[in-house]
Amino acid sequence: MFSLLLIIPMAAIVSGVLIYGRSGKRDFLKFDLVQFVYAFLLAPLLFVWMKSFLFYLLRQEFDVRLSLNEIFILDTMFSVLSIYIYSFIVIHSLTKSFELKRYVDPLYDVFSHAEALHLWISHTGMYVGGMIIFSIVSLVNVFLPAEIEMGRSFFYFALSLGFLSGVFAFAGMWMSNFTEKPTFLKILKLSIAFCLTAHVAAYFIVEPSFGPSNIIYWTVFMAFLAAGLCSYVFERSEKASSWFERFHHKKGWNWKNGNFLRSKSKFKL
Repeated sequence: MFSLLLIIPMAAIVSGVLIYGRSGKRDFLKFDLVQFVYAFLLAPLLFVWMKSFLFYLLRQEFDVRLSLNEIFILDTMFSVLSIYIYSFIVIHSLTKSFELKRYVDPLYDVFSHAEALHLWISHTGMYVGGMIIFSIVSLVNVFLPAEIEMGRSFFYFALSLGFLSGVFAFAGMWMSNFTEKPTFLKILKLSIAFCLTAHVAAYFIVEPSFGPSNIIYWTVFMAFLAAGLCSYVFERSEKASSWFERFHHKKGWNWKNGNFLRSKSKFKL
């Protein structure tokens, strides 16, 4: 076990050094391929390794007996610190990709590159990834009911909160799009439809009880139901479109067919 824990970081470091010479040769998802490997493959691998190594030391090597709660606290503190460090690693990989592009072409449009990353990588990853995570937790609750005791009024309050969360989540998705093409919204709508279908299928297959034991499932189900209704209704409502435009933080943008289009400047150069 200990030898395996030593081989993993050594292999990651050696592979990172070997591929460094390929920097600037190829792109993947708007990142330089080498920087993408550093940020999204090697860094998460080392993070998991460090957590495993810390747990191994606390449970096997250190001459101290810690309770599960104490180990959880130490692991949480280590994870939070690692997340901050990982954030800086991703920022470095992003800015390094910009630097490599500018080195090859001094006139390269970095702003266009940043907008593509902002929309297609960060927004898509956050929304689709969030839907997948919530769906997994929700569907686990279908097969493993929770032992929760609560009043009926609080249960319905949780369902209402889930429904409102779905409305606001869809509003955030819709207002995140600022391209003339509806591809981004189509991806999100398909993701919502897929997750909602999975929840409906789980209901007919497993038949979870409509009560506190399956509150996670029903709350998430209401959120996806609300987002699905919004994707159908709001797109056809001019009043909703004007509401989104009024509350959008980007001044000088006009709303049209579910897309934000930059309005023409009043000033001429």
